[in-house]
Amino acid sequence: MKYVIKALEFSIIIALLTLSVITFNKINQVEISNAQSYREDQMHLAIVTDEISSYAYQRFLNGVETEVKAVDAVYEVYEIGDLSIDDIVQMLLITEVDGVVFRLSDNNLAGKGIDACKEQGIFTIVVGNDAPESARDIYIGTNKFNQGRQAATLAIEAIKEDGNIGVILGSEYHFEESSVSNNFIGGIQDVVSKASLVELTEVAY
Repeated sequence: MKYVIKALEFSIIIALLTLSVITFNKINQVEISNAQSYREDQMHLAIVTDEISSYAYQRFLNGVETEVKAVDAVYEVYEIGDLSIDDIVQMLLITEVDGVVFRLSDNNLAGKGIDACKEQGIFTIVVGNDAPESARDIYIGTNKFNQGRQAATLAIEAIKEDGNIGVILGSEYHFEESSVSNNFIGGIQDVVSKASLVELTEVAY
């Protein structure tokens, strides 16, 4: 029995040592990567996201790249997958980023992480959907009504102000609360109602 207990203690010690080495290596890799990619005087930003393949994300990233070049900053993208939000936040705290952008399908899931960043003086921004219970500095959303107006204006120009317009909406509208779709369609109807030869005849998902 004594040997079994000693063997068990030995196994636990080995497991703890292994975990410590893995954690140290992860942290060290982040620190080495960051040290090679930015200067001390540069602003260091991070983007936390749970999707990197959509067209909307690529457009978002193009805007980020343009702005960081203009202010001589650098940024890194952390995708939630192999790492959890908690793991990523720990890395952000260790690397002492200046600011972090949370762009998740549900930013409320990052509430504790946002608060942890704020406690360390990291400027936090949430994009797409708000996390109002968190200590985020800024929420950047989208105005669906204005998007609808712009889409209708382009469509009317394309059909030379004479004809019917159909709208196909994707999951971005279908799965969110109905006001999102209503605002977008409302923007379209606001423009279409002022064009005498144009009619909105179809809305599909």
